[in-house]
Amino acid sequence: MSNTQAVELNLSRLKYLNKEEYYLCLEPFVLKKRDLKSLKSGVWIDLGTKLPQLQICQNRQKIASVYAGKSGWYLGEIEKELPKKVGDKRVVLESRVSIVDSDSIYTGSWIDIPNLSFNYLLLFYKKEPIAIASLSKASTGYGLKILESL
Repeated sequence: MSNTQAVELNLSRLKYLNKEEYYLCLEPFVLKKRDLKSLKSGVWIDLGTKLPQLQICQNRQKIASVYAGKSGWYLGEIEKELPKKVGDKRVVLESRVSIVDSDSIYTGSWIDIPNLSFNYLLLFYKKEPIAIASLSKASTGYGLKILESL
């Protein structure tokens, strides 16, 4: 399977998850509601100077944080957490990276993150996919570059 086919398959699976499926994502981030309409190809979303925390979620609910280790990525303590709530003028966006096998969801397990995963993230507002983005590092910190609006 070519890289392009693998990316398309991953994005398609992330769009249509079952409620029981686990997925890897970046910690949710907040935007102004009016900025949703301006998420066009080439737009940069500044995420700050620190790399966003990776986490495992299920049905838009955080299950556990993912940490970098010497040999790869591992799952922290299982700590279910409800989604963030924000005011009327702000929205919470979720960026899904890849699906995670349910057999590997336990404290201390190693998480396999496929190649190219951070090059094609699927951004969601509520339950709707709104854009495909790429996680990038710039001189000012980290950000998401919008590749395509959906």
